[in-house]
Amino acid sequence: SELLERAEAQKPHLASAIDKVAVMEAYAKQQAAVKAAAKAEKNRAAAAALAAAGASAAAATASKGTPVKVEASGDTDEPAAKKARRAAHPSQAMKGPHASDHAPPREGELVAARDERSESYMLARVVHYLPTKLKYVVEDADPTLRAGATRRQFQAPVEKVLAMRRPERDYPIGAHVFAMFPETSTFYAATVVEQPSARKDDTYLIRFDDDADEATGETPNRPIEASVVILSKQTKN
Repeated sequence: SELLERAEAQKPHLASAIDKVAVMEAYAKQQAAVKAAAKAEKNRAAAAALAAAGASAAAATASKGTPVKVEASGDTDEPAAKKARRAAHPSQAMKGPHASDHAPPREGELVAARDERSESYMLARVVHYLPTKLKYVVEDADPTLRAGATRRQFQAPVEKVLAMRRPERDYPIGAHVFAMFPETSTFYAATVVEQPSARKDDTYLIRFDDDADEATGETPNRPIEASVVILSKQTKN
């Protein structure tokens, strides 16, 4: 009976303790909810600020025009504006008659390109342009190679890649030209002897330098397709 009396006496205290625990838990939940709401509000404010900054940057870019994409080259001492102008088109890097008299060669176009390995100009086809190096990648276009044969590629500076385009008028008699020697893909210095308009066909009569016959000492005149004759003022050794 004594134990029962003690248990009855402790009931009010136990109920009070339970109530305190419930109150503390409720308070903790309330504080957590307040903190979560504050954090969410902070995140929303940050997102709004970021969106505003992005819109401002986009507007500034639009007002200045589309930027020119320039291939990275590693030479960080060159001003970005200069790189952009240079990368825009090969003609920006050219000097001399080739830049002013002829549009820069395009991908797939036949050209006369100087091959440093053979130290001569050879018939080639443009593969692509390297704006950061001011060079073309070209491929050997030797017409005597069999179909399917591997064609060597090499790089050549822009001033040593010559477009092969017919001028509006024939080169004059006596003009110094660069022409592809018969049955080869190599170009040599030569002189115009007769024009296509006078020959009534699409060939020049050409006299190559250093083409004298060993026996007679005479230099022959050779018919050369006009498409592979280039005015020599373009060439650079």
